[in-house]
Amino acid sequence: MATKFICGFYPQYKLHKVCADDELRPVMGYLCFRNGNVYATDAHMAIAAPLSFVSTFSEEDQKLLEGKLIHWTQFAQLLKMRETYVKETADGVQFECKTGAGETVIIPLSTEETLGKFPNVESVLESARADAKENKQPLSHIGLKQSLLANLTAAMHVKIVNLYFSDASHAIIVQDYDISNEIRAILTPCIIENPKF
Repeated sequence: MATKFICGFYPQYKLHKVCADDELRPVMGYLCFRNGNVYATDAHMAIAAPLSFVSTFSEEDQKLLEGKLIHWTQFAQLLKMRETYVKETADGVQFECKTGAGETVIIPLSTEETLGKFPNVESVLESARADAKENKQPLSHIGLKQSLLANLTAAMHVKIVNLYFSDASHAIIVQDYDISNEIRAILTPCIIENPKF
């Protein structure tokens, strides 16, 4: 039996699928809350999702989350919770959750001071978007790893996407076909040395 969602992160937005899962880039194994958004990246793709779009958290909750990070495995756990609340304690900010069975689960949040600096995803997204607007020449070819696009569309909870190509950085802006979706994402294409036509 599925757990009935009451409040917290909407379970359809699997933003953790955009995170890295390796020891080389440990901070990229986290999602970062900044400027009212939740950011995730694995260096090949990145996503920025407004908290007001992917959760039920109030503006006060969003302020408490500012600058905090959560590991992708803990974020995946949050999506299974019936209720999730933001709580400030003497030990810092944490999520206080209720399972479908009514059990309480506490998930503490980390900071950049303990983990290291999280990449400036917003800057990368804005740079690629500005470049895509200026791009007048279509690319002759791109390489695209299917699993990256699958993870990104799962994170965005979309079936059809628009792809916009930036010329200088070769980044691909990924946007929901339904423009009411406020989530912004970017994908890095693979380099194809000798394309075969």
